[in-house]
Amino acid sequence: MVELAADGQEALARLEEWPADVVVSDVEMGAFSGIELVEALRQRGLSQPVVLITGLDDKGLADKGAREAAACLHKPMSLEELVWTIDCALACQRTHRAPRTRSH
Repeated sequence: MVELAADGQEALARLEEWPADVVVSDVEMGAFSGIELVEALRQRGLSQPVVLITGLDDKGLADKGAREAAACLHKPMSLEELVWTIDCALACQRTHRAPRTRSH
């Protein structure tokens, strides 16, 4: 099942009620960013993997929240890359280890 949210605050409210297996979020979402979403999830003890998607360069992702995400994909990305990353994040969550990065 897939749930959609218009922004980070709506996503957080939904995730508190319905703990998803994995979260896919854009980094830049206005007033409540994807990075803030990761931080809020961790503060609430929610540990599902988060895959961030961004058009920012790596300097813009030096934030702690981005480091706590399972992965960060840069736009544009292929559907295959997104699916592969989600699969890896879920596998890593099941085995409690950090995901590895796919090389292009």
